[in-house]
Amino acid sequence: MFQLPPDSKLSEQDREVKIDIARKIGLFLSGEQSAAEREVAEDLARQLLEDSSLEVRKAFSSAVLECQFLPQEMAKAIANDLDEVSKPFLLDNATLDLGTLEYIARECHESTREILALRDNLPEPVSYAIAELGQEVAVENLMSNKTAEVSERVCVNVTDRFPENEKILNKMAERDDLPLTVIEVLVKRISEEIIAKLTKRYGMGEDYAAYLGGEAELKVMQSALKKSSDSELKSFMKIQVAKNKLEGPVILQMLKSGDFRAFKYAIAVRSNLDYGDIKSLLMDGTLGAFRVMLQKAGLNERMARFFLSTYEEAVRKKDAA
Repeated sequence: MFQLPPDSKLSEQDREVKIDIARKIGLFLSGEQSAAEREVAEDLARQLLEDSSLEVRKAFSSAVLECQFLPQEMAKAIANDLDEVSKPFLLDNATLDLGTLEYIARECHESTREILALRDNLPEPVSYAIAELGQEVAVENLMSNKTAEVSERVCVNVTDRFPENEKILNKMAERDDLPLTVIEVLVKRISEEIIAKLTKRYGMGEDYAAYLGGEAELKVMQSALKKSSDSELKSFMKIQVAKNKLEGPVILQMLKSGDFRAFKYAIAVRSNLDYGDIKSLLMDGTLGAFRVMLQKAGLNERMARFFLSTYEEAVRKKDAA
C-alpha cells in the first residue's frame, strides 16, 4: 500500500504538491474508474482525510462535492472535521443521498448536526433524526430552516423534548408548513405558558388569564386555518368535532374573522351537508338560510340572527379593505 509522507516532514513546496494530490484524488473519485483504480484512490483518500494539514483535508473535501459514490465513512470523516472543511461539504454538496445524510445526522458530532440542520431542502428522515438526537442549537436551526421538510412526527418529537423552550417553539410557530394537528398542540402549549405567565406576573385570576390565553390560542389557530389546504381543513374540522371542540362560539369566531371558508367547512362537517350547499346558503345571506345551517349543524337556531349580523359585518369589512 502506497503511503503518503507525513506533513511534518514536507517542505512548503512539497506541501503544495500534497494539496494538489488531494484535489486530484477527490476529482478522480468523482469520475468513472475501474474497481481496482477506485480501491487505490480510496486508500489514498483515507490517508488524506487523516492528514494533519487543514489545507490538504479542505482541498480533498472541496474536490468531492460532485462525487456520487463517496463511502459513508469518508462522508462522516469530512462532516466531523473543522467547520472550514465540513461546512461547504454539508451545505453545498448536492450529491449526498438520503442514506448518507441520515447517517451523518445520527452518527456525527453535535456541531455537525448544527450545520446540517441549515442545509437547503433537508429530507424528512434527516429532519427527524436531528429532532430526535439534536440538542438545542441544532433543533433551533432546524426549525429556522424554512426549506427543511418538517412532518408531524418531527414536530411532535420537538415539542415533547423541548416543551418549555420558548426560542424553539417560537421558531416552530413561525413556519408556514406545520400540519394543523401540530399547530393545535403547539398553540395549546403556548397558551398554557401565557396563562402561567399572566397569573404569576400580574397576580391575575386564573379564569381571566385562561380567557386571554384562549384568545391568543384562537388567533394563532385562525391564522393557521387560512393557510391550510381544503383536505387539511376538512380533516381538522372532523377531529375538532370528535373532540367536541367545534361548538357555536368557535364557529361564530370564524365568521367574525372573515374566514368564510373555515366556517363553511365547519358547518358542512357538523351537518353532513355538501360543501356546495353550505356555500349556496351563505351566498343567500338571509335569516332563513342561517337558521337552516345552524339547525342542520345541531346548533341553537335562536343564534341565527346573531350569526347573520356577524356575517354581514365581516362582509362589510372585507369589501372596505
